Amino acid sequence: MAQSKDHNSRLIRAFLDYLDVEAGVSPNTLSAYGLDLRKFSAWLRSRKISGFDLDDGRLILDFLDSERKRGLAVHTRSRRLSSIRMFVRFLASENLIRGDYASTIVYPQIWKRLPEFLSTEQVTALIEAPDRSKPLGLRDRALLEMYYATGARVTELITLTLKGLNLSLNYARLMGKGTKERIVPFGDEARNALSGYLAEERPRLEATGARLAPNGARLAPSGARLAPRGGHGASELVFLSRRGRRLTRDRIFRLVRHYARSAGIRGSVSPHVLRHSFATHMLERGAGLRVVQELLGHSNVTTTEIYTHLDQTRLKKVHRSYHPRA
Repeated sequence: MAQSKDHNSRLIRAFLDYLDVEAGVSPNTLSAYGLDLRKFSAWLRSRKISGFDLDDGRLILDFLDSERKRGLAVHTRSRRLSSIRMFVRFLASENLIRGDYASTIVYPQIWKRLPEFLSTEQVTALIEAPDRSKPLGLRDRALLEMYYATGARVTELITLTLKGLNLSLNYARLMGKGTKERIVPFGDEARNALSGYLAEERPRLEATGARLAPNGARLAPSGARLAPRGGHGASELVFLSRRGRRLTRDRIFRLVRHYARSAGIRGSVSPHVLRHSFATHMLERGAGLRVVQELLGHSNVTTTEIYTHLDQTRLKKVHRSYHPRA
């Protein structure tokens, strides 16, 4: 059984390496695919099945049904199936199994959920929540300004480099999913917040990082130097942690939730909510769908179209409120 587990792990690792090197899949997506496939592998082992060379797709359906009974959301089950289908296709193409037995399996039905977003007044309250006279206040204000100004993903902003920032022309060069680069403009409010942070606070954070680990390298418990995360040394990044290192996704989520509570905003507010608010407010004010698609970095316009449904919901409310025969 241990040998089977090792063999399965090697196949999964080969698939993830392929996605990383050949397809340029993002680290977060690789992590999700790896989790899905390890779950499937463990489930097969629990059924005394040693490998992935199955006769048909019935066992995949059984696995998904067991995940449903565990209470796994339909979106996560759909991703599990997507991961397995891509994996099986890869194994078949490499002649590691007899054939692609997963290709005919139908995805679980997924209802599109309208994304949550904030009003412009709530966004203003959130952005103005950091106290700029306190440590990290300038950084946090600049970070929140940039999230709303660009509609960026979390990873895109925490990996934003100084070279990718142009304060003269008000644009940022963001590295999106699949290492796709795009240029996104931002307004004067974000530029002013960035200028204050870069001039007054970031130098102190970088100096702290240099004292802890020269050249932005991280220190292992033994004191040995490790390569910087994400391919960039901390000295190249715009936004730094208290210790002068790269910010983590978890830290960003906690930061946004903290300031949302400080601003009196109820519910669970995440950086994604600011991204959704950016898209919604742009469309409400007349921006074209293709423009918003480019700004968000969506490869397919159908992904962006969900915001049109949201805008239609708002229009229906306005119609009911003001039309004399609504």
